[in-house]
Amino acid sequence: MRPTHHPGMHIYTEKKVRGTHPTLAYQILNTDFYNYLGNLRLSIALRKQNKTDLALEVVNKMLFLYPTDVNFMVELGLLYEGEKEKAAAVFRDVIVLAPENVTAWLALKYYIITTGISYKQVKTHVQS
Repeated sequence: MRPTHHPGMHIYTEKKVRGTHPTLAYQILNTDFYNYLGNLRLSIALRKQNKTDLALEVVNKMLFLYPTDVNFMVELGLLYEGEKEKAAAVFRDVIVLAPENVTAWLALKYYIITTGISYKQVKTHVQS
């Protein structure tokens, strides 16, 4: 079965996902295992249920297919919540790919505040 992907989708869609129950996502994935929105919906629902390992499996599966997909990269960064260095690296990459991504900028702002790294250092990392 061929993966379904929406290449023009660069806006993080978490707000469109209602609730944390992944039933609809599982129904979609039973029909099309690589369905883009089904996997995104499932990863968000699993993250909200604190099922980080399962959510990481879904995100990594999709990033293997679409390594520069901003939505799944943001989801990966959110899953790295406890690992600030990894999360910041992911969000820096997101900003390079999609400078308008508000979620990535807010996460980097949080990283700057909690670690004491300067904005200039973050900007240097983004540009390099």
